[in-house]
Amino acid sequence: MVSLRRSLFGALALATAVLGQVSSFCASGDGNVCAAVNVPSSGTDTYFQVKGSTNSGWVAMGLGSAMAGSLIFVVYPNSNGRNVTVSPRLGRGHIEPQYQSSIQITLLGGSGISGGIMTANFKCSNCRDRLSVTSTRQDFIWAAGPGTEITSNDPSETITQHSDNGNFRLDLVRATGGDTTNPFVTASGASPTDTNQNTTGGSSVAAPQSKADKVLIAHGVIMALTWVILFPLGAAFIRLLSGRLSNAFVMHRTLQLFNVLLAIVGMSMGMWTSGLNGTHFNHFHKYFGVVLVGMLFVQAALGQLHHAEFQRTGKRSPWSYAHIWMGRTVIILAIINGGIGLGPSLANASSGQIAAYSVVAILVVVTYTAFYLLQQRGRSLETQKRSAGPQRRRSTGTQRR
Repeated sequence: MVSLRRSLFGALALATAVLGQVSSFCASGDGNVCAAVNVPSSGTDTYFQVKGSTNSGWVAMGLGSAMAGSLIFVVYPNSNGRNVTVSPRLGRGHIEPQYQSSIQITLLGGSGISGGIMTANFKCSNCRDRLSVTSTRQDFIWAAGPGTEITSNDPSETITQHSDNGNFRLDLVRATGGDTTNPFVTASGASPTDTNQNTTGGSSVAAPQSKADKVLIAHGVIMALTWVILFPLGAAFIRLLSGRLSNAFVMHRTLQLFNVLLAIVGMSMGMWTSGLNGTHFNHFHKYFGVVLVGMLFVQAALGQLHHAEFQRTGKRSPWSYAHIWMGRTVIILAIINGGIGLGPSLANASSGQIAAYSVVAILVVVTYTAFYLLQQRGRSLETQKRSAGPQRRRSTGTQRR
């Protein structure tokens, strides 16, 4: 009996020791994503566990605070749908992470699919240099797919953009030790992270923004402000308010030149971010954006020709109409291109952000159009009055004679 008690106590102590070296986290978002880490006391191996719902199509955890530069482990069902494929990938920003064949992954026991939950227990033999094993607040990221079914043994299988994601931190000091060939499966075959005995050293944190993220946001804000608000305002000064403002032309030219500089700055920010992520000119939005900014220089030249001719003759010339209609066309196309940039393949803006952008853009276009039509109607009535005046005078003279 004493021997049995000692054996049970020893087994419980061993299990507790092993469980005590696993630091884990479960996300509150979609996909039921859970992640756990164990760092052996010696060697270069690191053990990971990733869990998530098969309804997501794929789930992932990454080593880092943002996609760009993070080593990401993507997990999805294998070809027979009974086990999983673990794909180590390098995050390159807001695009699909790229498979890294140099990362040495070994799938361990306890992995598989049960009850609609994917479990991947695996060892990485050359990942430790990406972790600060003495950190009590190591940054990680997680993500869950949009539900697109994947069953593949190919670690470079294409995945669609995540529907949910977030950040968390783990205490790797508490996760260090308990040297074993599989810290996620006990001698009985049970998964420690399925019990209440495991050490949970994880905490959910607000997603920190990288420099590239901040520059990308600045790019979007500057371009939206420039194209949706400021360029139409500059056009309104000379086209709609010239009769009400004594210096309308000076205000028009000054503001539009300032807007051109803002557009160049905004474009440069977008190009810098694309270069950092390795996504230079891989989307229509980027090509078209550069073309639109280039057209601003043509527009400025047409404006100068129009102004010079108007000062000489006091009348509009073909340069005038080319300048006016090219300006309107470029602004509308740029507003549309901005909406494209907010889409899921680029900025992946929320539905609220897209709705706000759309409402403001529509209000600006409708307001400008309404003022333009009212102005044209006023000019038409003025022309009719002028033409009717001589006719009335001629008619009066005839009656007198």
